[in-house]
Amino acid sequence: MAETKLSMWEWTWLSFHVSRPLLWPVSSWFYLIPCGGHFELLHSPIFWSGLVFVTFPINLLTYAWNDMGDQNNDKINPRKGKFLMGTSNIDEHRLESIRNFAVLLNLGFAILFTLFLSLLKVLLLSFI
Repeated sequence: MAETKLSMWEWTWLSFHVSRPLLWPVSSWFYLIPCGGHFELLHSPIFWSGLVFVTFPINLLTYAWNDMGDQNNDKINPRKGKFLMGTSNIDEHRLESIRNFAVLLNLGFAILFTLFLSLLKVLLLSFI
């Protein structure tokens, strides 16, 4: 079977769909629980970066791997293919490329957070 190349829009939509956006509030809730009442965090770029991280990148990685492992079961599961429950008929090559994209995206965030924490450490040590 000849594989058709996805347009940028199709790739974006597929990645978005694989990340289960209707489950993002659950991830966000777990991120926000420890913040309880500290509204000053809303002014922090690292807070917003973290919120973005726990929604799209980490869910994309988690559910892409899940879809790769459950591919045979998902094809016969009537709940799959709906927006909440994820994909059902994506070929393994596309899922693998989405998983690879998710790994790179998560590494990018890891670098961002590491740089931020290193900068924060330098700033804190400069005042000691």
